Amino acid sequence: KRMCEFLPKAEVKLLFINDTAPSCGQIELKTLCFPDKISKPHITENRMAGALRQLRRLSLMNICPNYTISYGVEAVSPAPFAVDGSTSELVVTAPVDREESEAYHLDLVCMIRTEDKLEKFFSSLHVNIYDEDDNPPYVNGTDTEDIKIEFNRSE
Repeated sequence: KRMCEFLPKAEVKLLFINDTAPSCGQIELKTLCFPDKISKPHITENRMAGALRQLRRLSLMNICPNYTISYGVEAVSPAPFAVDGSTSELVVTAPVDREESEAYHLDLVCMIRTEDKLEKFFSSLHVNIYDEDDNPPYVNGTDTEDIKIEFNRSE
């Protein structure tokens, strides 16, 4: 018998919609910046820098080629996040530490320069940092990792 017969199986369904993309004049500008819904992302601490989330919908990338779209990230406290201008991806620029911050509150700014004006759109994003078991326990407020546990079995 074949080995494939014993492996787990997954069913994948694809739905194809025969439709055309709207013209540039038919689309609301904000939809060029952000998806309709941005779910709350989470990352594990100590994760290497890299892409976290695609901001622009790939299906709308070429709708208004004459418009210039750029992004920025604003945060109340310093945050290791930026937007890659060439891919429109939100990226983590440095590993995060949950002991420093359990979450980051970001304001994503999208600027669209059309032929005659500059429009700004904002979207809030809350990024949760998940813990990784990377800190040893400390005893009595010391910073030593040497722990000696003693007990008397008769008590």
